Amino acid sequence: MRKKTVHKVFKVESRKSNGLYTLFTLRTFYYSLFFTFSFSLFTFHSYGAVADSLLSRLTTDKQDTNRVNDLVALSVRYSEMGQIDTTVKLATQAAALAQKLHFSKGSMAAYTCMGYTYQSTGNFVKAIEGYTNGLKVAESIGDKVHVAKFNGKIGTVYSDQGNFDKALEYYFLDLKVMQDIGDKKAIAQVTGDIGNAYEYQGNYVKALEYDFQSRQMDEDNGDKQSLAIVNGNIGNVYVDEKDYKSALDYYFKAIKVDSELNNKNSIAVNIGNIGNIYGILGERDKALDYALKALKIDEEIGNKEGVAINTGNIGSMYSDRKDYANAKTYLFKALDAYGVLGSKQGIAATMDNIGGLYLEQKNYPEAEKYFLESARLADSLHYLPCSEEDYQDLSKLYAETGKWQKAYEASSKYNAVKDSMFSQDKSQEIGRLEAKAGYDKELALQKAEKAKDGAVAEEHSKKQRVLILLVSAIALILLLIVIMIFRSLKNVQREKKLADQQKSLMELRALRAQMNPHFIFNAISSIQHFTLQNDTEAAQKYLSKFSKLIRGVLENSKYESIRLAEELQMLQLYIELEQLRFSSKFSFEINIDKAVDTERVLIAPLIIQPFVENAIWHGLMHLQDKIGKLTITITKNGDNLKCVVDDNGIGRKRAVEIRNAKMHRSMGLSITQERMYAGNMTVNFIDKENADGSPAGTTVEILMPVMINKSQYA
Repeated sequence: MRKKTVHKVFKVESRKSNGLYTLFTLRTFYYSLFFTFSFSLFTFHSYGAVADSLLSRLTTDKQDTNRVNDLVALSVRYSEMGQIDTTVKLATQAAALAQKLHFSKGSMAAYTCMGYTYQSTGNFVKAIEGYTNGLKVAESIGDKVHVAKFNGKIGTVYSDQGNFDKALEYYFLDLKVMQDIGDKKAIAQVTGDIGNAYEYQGNYVKALEYDFQSRQMDEDNGDKQSLAIVNGNIGNVYVDEKDYKSALDYYFKAIKVDSELNNKNSIAVNIGNIGNIYGILGERDKALDYALKALKIDEEIGNKEGVAINTGNIGSMYSDRKDYANAKTYLFKALDAYGVLGSKQGIAATMDNIGGLYLEQKNYPEAEKYFLESARLADSLHYLPCSEEDYQDLSKLYAETGKWQKAYEASSKYNAVKDSMFSQDKSQEIGRLEAKAGYDKELALQKAEKAKDGAVAEEHSKKQRVLILLVSAIALILLLIVIMIFRSLKNVQREKKLADQQKSLMELRALRAQMNPHFIFNAISSIQHFTLQNDTEAAQKYLSKFSKLIRGVLENSKYESIRLAEELQMLQLYIELEQLRFSSKFSFEINIDKAVDTERVLIAPLIIQPFVENAIWHGLMHLQDKIGKLTITITKNGDNLKCVVDDNGIGRKRAVEIRNAKMHRSMGLSITQERMYAGNMTVNFIDKENADGSPAGTTVEILMPVMINKSQYA
């Protein structure tokens, strides 16, 4: 059964600034920032002011800063009610009046409202435009606090778009300004944002590095809300790394803090995450139970993004249970929800899950359509976890449908994405970062103790230096051991791969070893036949040709492939030998298409001969009233070489009856079919009929991949 890991594609996270799931969660956070920005900045009206009273006040307001404040407050109110057009109209009026009055703070508040409103509806171009206008105002008055905030907001929009390089660019601008200002909580927040962006890029080492830094800052600052969020973020990275035990540990840590704060939004996020992990671990009942709990909380608090994601997760869980009706219902609901939200990552992830649903039902055309669209979108977003799923799924689909070339290409892309996401070196680096995080915390406590007592601290410092040296030595030894283990594993894998390759070669050679004796036995039988008939001239002629043929067979048996010209030469010798034996009871011709260069094209030795032998022995030799005709035609068919063996013999049905009567079992074709399967070749038998329905012979079509001899052109 196809094991779809819902977390693998649904980035269900509690973010500090944004993410697929927390587009609303952290927008709620930014919403509170917006009110702080708008109202505490101007200190005029409370958030409880209703739209009616604001509209009434506008009728008496003069064209001054109070009117700007009221326009901004009213636009915020309409934004909360979802009336986007009215929100933008009022914010635009506020910005225009504020600019006319040179009221910079009012301009920034209006642009913040416009940027937030466009961002929440998925109009990212307009959102960036609004925030950028606010940034220009902040820069013009030298307001570093709001320069940093606008940089962070622009980074958030780029992250929503999936443009993580641009997001990181603005996050680092935000971080630099906040470090200059010395705002510790803001530094911790944007550090977490940077970790999130690196995770979405698939750079998990950098993601953990910045997440652990953010976590330490939150603990130092006593910021429980941010601490809960970063615990969830760390859990997300561990899920990407498939370290589910550590991920569960951090999700439960996040829920513990959120419960103290009664933060239902974040609780729903982490409950959904835990459900996903149980799904990955195969505990389906637990998984569905947690997902339904998360969905219920999100519906209660009106978290549309949470509802969308948990709906998709539940659909995938039903798919795992083979409840395809419920699975399809939930997955398409999720796809529609992400479309409304403008979440491209959510759309890509859901399309992959829908493709997986169709694949399980063997609906290959629909599965391929959704996988390809998901891969295209995920690649454009550089959304590596989803791309990895897509190409793995496509490889399986093409393998099931016999499209081996496409299966190989999809598998290659899957391996490339997988390698870029994680390597053994990264695994070692993650362990180092975890150790460093614990060490940094301990070091901070020691420094605090040192400030209380100078003398004791000095002695403690000496011990600490010894401890550092000891820990460093142990860490170095452990690192060397780990490196040695990984190198040993690599060597074992390399040797296993080489052994598998050698085994495959030996199997192919064994097939040829069976083929060649079979052919030689038939040829010697023919010589014996002439000898018994006392036909000395025919026997001598036959023996001369046979010696040439046997020499070619022995020389070519050691090669994986030979030139087509050599194969045809051996084939012609064989047919001439059979003509001698059957006293020219049949004629033959070999036709080669001009597009086929027999000196360059390579072919497996003696791959055509068994079909020719079958046509002669079981088709032509039993003809009573006419001369047999054997035609061999070789053409190029796209990327394949097509060989057609045609005879006007008695047909396969009559030949089978004769063989059964003689209790004869031919091994030649069965061995050849094994060789063809190993060489990715196909064969098609066509029974020909006369106008009256009587057998008119057999046509065999052989397709094999074109191999070109490049050595002589190097």
